[in-house]
Amino acid sequence: MIVAGLMDIVQGSGRYRVVATFSNGTDALEFISSGYEGIAILDINMGDVSGLEISRHVHQNAISLQIIILTLFDDPEFLLEAIDYGVQGYLSKENTAEELLNCIDQVGEGKRYISQSFFESHKDISSDIESIFQVRERIAALSQRELNVISLISQGMSSTQIADTLFLSPKTIENHRGNICKKLNITGHNSLTKWVAEHKRMIEYTS
Repeated sequence: MIVAGLMDIVQGSGRYRVVATFSNGTDALEFISSGYEGIAILDINMGDVSGLEISRHVHQNAISLQIIILTLFDDPEFLLEAIDYGVQGYLSKENTAEELLNCIDQVGEGKRYISQSFFESHKDISSDIESIFQVRERIAALSQRELNVISLISQGMSSTQIADTLFLSPKTIENHRGNICKKLNITGHNSLTKWVAEHKRMIEYTS
């Protein structure tokens, strides 16, 4: 699917309107950063700035935008990285027009959509994908203060150092740690520190 073909499919459906198209990642990122809210369909390979880099920027800056990645790459690492960056839809360019529109419908309703062909080709990562989504949902349940705490834990800070940084008492930080563990469903001594180390990249793009 090339840009012209995508426009024909999307606008021809009568359900959506194409606001803008771009031939490179820099122009797309500039447009998105200007305040566009809606659904963006990005390729991984967009020349100077990749679709994944744009997705990371959107996620880090909490831009109100839903992203669908459309690609020829079959590498599961790209898919896992896209999920880390909050991408809601992931399709192969070889998918049909009907599946593209179905993906847009699902993403527009706040749901996630990953082409079944990826699961069929990479059955070994199905559990990894579900695990990432579960972790993202648990992180999303944390308050902003709790996100601040785990972000500082990921930087190697102790509770005392975190307390000094946030101008709070060590006891308050320990209370936050306890609440975070409950929300993340983890238990045990140093379990939060270990969990943060395992999910550091996801935390960096959330907090």
